[in-house]
Amino acid sequence: MLKKLILCFLVFTSSLCSVPLRDFRLDPNALNELFLHFGIDPNGDVVEQTQEKWLRKPGQERWEMDELSDADRAFVFDWANRQALFSPWVPAALNFDNAVLLGASTHSMKVRVAYLVKLWTQGHRFNMIVWLTGERPLDPTYEEFTDHCYTEADAAQTIMAHSELPEEMRQLPILYIIAPMKEGNRPTRVDTVKDWLSMDSRPGSCLFISGQPFCMNDYAVMVRLLSSAIDFDVAGVGINPDRYKNGAAVLLDSIARYLYVFYN
Repeated sequence: MLKKLILCFLVFTSSLCSVPLRDFRLDPNALNELFLHFGIDPNGDVVEQTQEKWLRKPGQERWEMDELSDADRAFVFDWANRQALFSPWVPAALNFDNAVLLGASTHSMKVRVAYLVKLWTQGHRFNMIVWLTGERPLDPTYEEFTDHCYTEADAAQTIMAHSELPEEMRQLPILYIIAPMKEGNRPTRVDTVKDWLSMDSRPGSCLFISGQPFCMNDYAVMVRLLSSAIDFDVAGVGINPDRYKNGAAVLLDSIARYLYVFYN
């Protein structure tokens, strides 16, 4: 399976649709170490196995996942640190046509806006801000603004309106892409990107604002969906995983999604 992963990546990168400003992938040897620890058969279909064992249940949010055992949590954190999966991603260029904020929990969206402001103060520039969000209902047991916001999209607009932005940045046009629910299911990252591209298939260069440990997965999605006319990069703040009660489970969920996008 290790050879298959390497071959799949070589085939995949030879047929990339978009033009990422950096090349990111998980080392197949490192993935094999992770597979062996968790009993994933490296000679079988690792995408199917990780989807079954690591992916969160349908309708379940990341913060609702149960954490791994203490031993497995320690192993995952050590492994992830060696792959720099908790480290910040910094843009490889200064100028972009669009800064694209990726929807998430209310806390993560606040962090992403703050990071975009930080990048602006460091000299990064863009001509438009785009929010990729949707009609996911907020969780009042975990998220903020539920006294006056019902959906993730509502919260994104509230966060933007009340964030301290440099005046020049505040004057930029803002586009909100609000993906609808689908038969009771929340929209996915893929849904929001597709909805945006259906409005503007060639938006110019893009800096996507994500956050760890999700940068790798968001990178894979953009590589798959964006056209060759779009130069892009993904940036995001780093994290201390010990602050998250289920950080190891969330990371494995993210890796399962990354594998599905890259190798399925």
